[in-house]
Amino acid sequence: MPSHLTRRTVLKSIAAAFVATPSIAGCFKVSHAASGPTPFELPYPVTALEQFLPVSLVSYHVALHRRYIQQATPGFPTNSSQDDLPEFSQGVSAGARTADRLHRLYWHSMRPSPGTAPAGAQQILSASFGGEMAFRAAVLDAARSVSGKGWVLVHKHHGRLEVVRSMGHSIPDASIVWACDLWPHSYSPHFGSAVTSYANGFLDHLAWNRLGGGPQFNSDT
Repeated sequence: MPSHLTRRTVLKSIAAAFVATPSIAGCFKVSHAASGPTPFELPYPVTALEQFLPVSLVSYHVALHRRYIQQATPGFPTNSSQDDLPEFSQGVSAGARTADRLHRLYWHSMRPSPGTAPAGAQQILSASFGGEMAFRAAVLDAARSVSGKGWVLVHKHHGRLEVVRSMGHSIPDASIVWACDLWPHSYSPHFGSAVTSYANGFLDHLAWNRLGGGPQFNSDT
């Protein structure tokens, strides 16, 4: 990166271009080969998470997600020169498809307005963790223990919720309810090294309706 450009300047430039384009201000669609990933739409306006994540960071992150979708399209050339994109050990297309699915889960795991768990969700959290506070503590502990690049996933296992860590871009099963991105590009431009603050904000904006079903984004999505 040229010396006269800072990361903040780059983020602001990306955000300005993203918001200024009417077709992608609230969502974006990309074209794929027939056998490629399905088009993605951000489930809320790009400004919807401003209480938690600045528009510049959401725009930057969505741009990276778009890159994964492009990489997941069969025939897309291998290119590992992107600073924020990994080299996929299982091949670019397969690895990018997994990254795409996790990012779809991530965006759908959040809602614009913060709030506590409704009664039905409280019952599930009590049965699985002993209550909402214990659930939050489990997620925060997992987030702090992710070393560098990975995810914290909440999945259903034998009728209960469990918090698991996932290194890189890997999905342990198809029963994931929520996914919190812990790759540095998802939080460090705004939160720095304050992973706990970021994870707390994620939990404050958790989309509780996903406990009732919602898109599961399993291996066939």
